Amino acid sequence: MQADEQQDDADTEERGIECGHADFKLIADEEDRYESGVAMTSNARRTMWQMALGLICLGLLVMGLLVLVRYRDDISGERVRESLRATVMPTPEANAAVRAMPDYEEAVEALGSGNFERVLSRVGVMELHVEGSSATRYMAAQAYDGLGEAEAAREAIDLAAERSPDDVEILYFRGRLLQALGDEGATAVFEHLVRVDGNVAEAWHELGNLYLGSSRDEEAMAAYERALDLERGHMGARDGLARIFEARGLPEEAQSILEEGYELDPDNAEACLRLSMFYCRHGDLEKGGTYALEALHAAPKSARAISWLASVLEKQGNKAGALAMVEEALAKAPDDPSIALQAGYFLAKSGRPARSIMVLKRVLEAWPQNDAALLLIGSNYMAQNRYIEAREYFEKVVAIKPDRLEAWEGLAEVCRILEERAAAESAMERVTLLRGEAGD
Repeated sequence: MQADEQQDDADTEERGIECGHADFKLIADEEDRYESGVAMTSNARRTMWQMALGLICLGLLVMGLLVLVRYRDDISGERVRESLRATVMPTPEANAAVRAMPDYEEAVEALGSGNFERVLSRVGVMELHVEGSSATRYMAAQAYDGLGEAEAAREAIDLAAERSPDDVEILYFRGRLLQALGDEGATAVFEHLVRVDGNVAEAWHELGNLYLGSSRDEEAMAAYERALDLERGHMGARDGLARIFEARGLPEEAQSILEEGYELDPDNAEACLRLSMFYCRHGDLEKGGTYALEALHAAPKSARAISWLASVLEKQGNKAGALAMVEEALAKAPDDPSIALQAGYFLAKSGRPARSIMVLKRVLEAWPQNDAALLLIGSNYMAQNRYIEAREYFEKVVAIKPDRLEAWEGLAEVCRILEERAAAESAMERVTLLRGEAGD
């Protein structure tokens, strides 16, 4: 029996050992699984961080590429202006290098098609490679001028002229731009141009116009005659001489010089236009109309010829015909402020104030201080009983032209309607003063 008990104890001990081994194995397996889980978690976390880091790097790379692309393809505005202020010494080699670049050809094509923003984009790219080239600055000036940014155009062309002071194209563009801005420096620019190259007829013509505008008639005549020596059919120069003859009371000489130009080339629309204008100035509306029609026949797509015919028809009392023609001219040249001004005037006289205002605001986009456009807009608002807007535009006119009688009359009337007594009385005092000076 004791032997049986000992055997039972031995069996129990053996089972305990086996259980212990089993428990130890279970524990070991749990530890393996835990370590494996920790390792898997660690690997997952590492993979996640690697993916996040990769995404961040990819994002930064994309952003960098976008910045580079934008900097290459959309350089314009102030960034172009800053690059154009670079002080790298320009040389003929620098301009040659620019003109050899594909971007230059793209810019030339864009300039020809009127895509001025694209021109500025290409200019910016070229400046990254060859700074200080007068060729890029001249191109930027043309683009800014096309966009109506006169001051930016002036800055760019001034920089171009600094680098290439004797470049005829740059001088001519600069002179015309200053002339359009009313800058007296235009005369000096054209005087320098004709010293650099005295064989540019158009430069002599523009110089003659500037002299004539400054009451330097003798110098103007000499400049116009020099233009005609170079180009006998230059009708602008002939017209300038004709005006001088007319001012001196010599209409026969004026008529003769214009008719001579017409005889040189009867199909020249400009010759027809100048003769038409001459006859209209002297009250011969029949001949004026005949030559206006000839001008349109010679250049049927010319907005200027259509516009002038509209003026002649209006002088002849054909208001409906004049309005139809000026609308046609406006359709052909929607960005021409002079045609828009004429159209606005005809529309106002035809009792279409809303359409007139819309057209005249195109004028102000190009000529923000054009007192004629501002006055017409004010009058149109008066016709619509929009007195607050009318007063605003009349006030703009008198701020620009303090002696513009019609604007003071409009301002006095609108202030009276708005019951602004003090302002109305002040405006009427100005009206009385200006009428007295005019002898009315």
